[in-house]
Amino acid sequence: MRSYRALLAALLSGAGLALLSGSPVAAAPGPADLVVDVTASPTDLPPDGGPVDVTVALRNTGGAAADDVTVKLDLPAGAQIIGEGVDPRCQVGQPIKCRYGRIGAGTEAAPVTMRLQVPAGAADATVAVVATAATKDREASTANNTDRAQIRYVDRPDLLVEVNPTASEISTEGGLGARAGVSVAVRNHGTRAASDIRVTIQPPPSAHVPTEQFDPAPWRCDVAAATWTCTLDAMSADPESNFGFVYLPLQFPAGTAGDSETMTVTATTADPELTVDNNTARATFRYVDPPPADIDVYGVDVYPSEVRAGEPFKVSAYAINTYSFAHDVRIRVPLPETVTATSVTADDPGWSCPVPADGRSWECVRDSWDMGGTVVLTFDVVAAAGTPDGTLTFTATATRAGDEPNVDNNTASGSTTYVAEGAVRGVAWRDLDSDGQRASGEPIAAWDIGRILFVREGTTPTWDTPIGYINDRNGDYRVRLAPGRYVVEVDTRAGVVFTTPDAGDDATDSDITQTGEYWDHVTGRSAVVEVVDGGEVTVDMGVVPTA
Repeated sequence: MRSYRALLAALLSGAGLALLSGSPVAAAPGPADLVVDVTASPTDLPPDGGPVDVTVALRNTGGAAADDVTVKLDLPAGAQIIGEGVDPRCQVGQPIKCRYGRIGAGTEAAPVTMRLQVPAGAADATVAVVATAATKDREASTANNTDRAQIRYVDRPDLLVEVNPTASEISTEGGLGARAGVSVAVRNHGTRAASDIRVTIQPPPSAHVPTEQFDPAPWRCDVAAATWTCTLDAMSADPESNFGFVYLPLQFPAGTAGDSETMTVTATTADPELTVDNNTARATFRYVDPPPADIDVYGVDVYPSEVRAGEPFKVSAYAINTYSFAHDVRIRVPLPETVTATSVTADDPGWSCPVPADGRSWECVRDSWDMGGTVVLTFDVVAAAGTPDGTLTFTATATRAGDEPNVDNNTASGSTTYVAEGAVRGVAWRDLDSDGQRASGEPIAAWDIGRILFVREGTTPTWDTPIGYINDRNGDYRVRLAPGRYVVEVDTRAGVVFTTPDAGDDATDSDITQTGEYWDHVTGRSAVVEVVDGGEVTVDMGVVPTA
């Protein structure tokens, strides 16, 4: 009878109907479950208090939604909200009440953030921000509905040491490849200034600091003993100035691949600290075999950008050695046919630049060149007359002993523009005795000569014809011209005519023949003159006053 009644009850229930129909049984979802998490930053304050950022995170880890969710925030006594205020979901008061409304199952609400000004307190005392969540719905557990963020009043410094090497791998060959600068940073993360700070550095046994490259100011350092020390009188707790820094340019000798060296740095202060767990830091250096040397000629400069015959100019070649030592290094700069180098200098005294036997290709050499070495080779050069007009190129090429894996960067070129030109020069004077010769005491004719045209032989003047004028102070002129054959055409101003040309000594005669008159002045011209690259032709002009 009892079995029959139990079977009937099962058939009448939902579970029984499911069994009869063959449908699976669906488990009922669990209730809501709110989890609140409150954090404060910083968690340590000086005894006179200060600002603290508070964040409240709230999530529903349950299987059902939670409705009418609220969070109550109990603040430390006397704490006030500062900054941009509080989240609009929250009502300011003591406590603060925040309304979230509905939070779905498995979802997290946007966090509530605020900045508090926490009042002063006694050293080593603690206060807390307490957050408590609630909902009208049943929860799986209310044990995680409350959380607290502890804030402690601390009156101690707290030194933190950081060690940052510029390189953790050093070359087995030593030299520049076995250099590793180390930045030692000491910060005071505490709430009170630290005094009599002492940093003890246990260096790798093989490393040393070249004192000529070492400037630890404001620290006072001794790197001569087996254990190095650096001291500082005090370090503030102010975040803007609680930082002390010293840079150690370490150098290592050659070593064996795979071996390692360790540096240990420890900071102490005369004052009791909050903790000493962060007062020590280490850096490790490992010896590795470097890649083969690679000589990079990374530029050639030629200046100025325009040069002329007989004018000195400079050619500078720039090179660097990367990765490892290079031996029997040579940098060669061939010179164009019409260019001569008068000297060459290297900014690194390890280079030798002997005068070339043929005078056409200058080569600078070095027996051994360390990794990271740079050099600037500067050639003082001059181009002779007859150099082709246009681009003048100089190419520097580097080689070294042994095979080099990359030769694409061993050559670089630079150029300037050679301007082939000569000059026509002369002087204008008043021939007072009309003898066609410039005598001592006869005055210059600066105001008697108008424009001077330099006309190509067989052509007539155009807008592009070069023009010259007499220098008012000295009565002379000098005009640069492209090589060629020219006729010098001259106009006078009123009141003078040209004197007799080609009379007597050519060095002191007049070279202009009068050719016509125009209104109140006369015109004249020279014989054809040949202007050559780097050369100079003289065309003087004498005039006789008409009244």
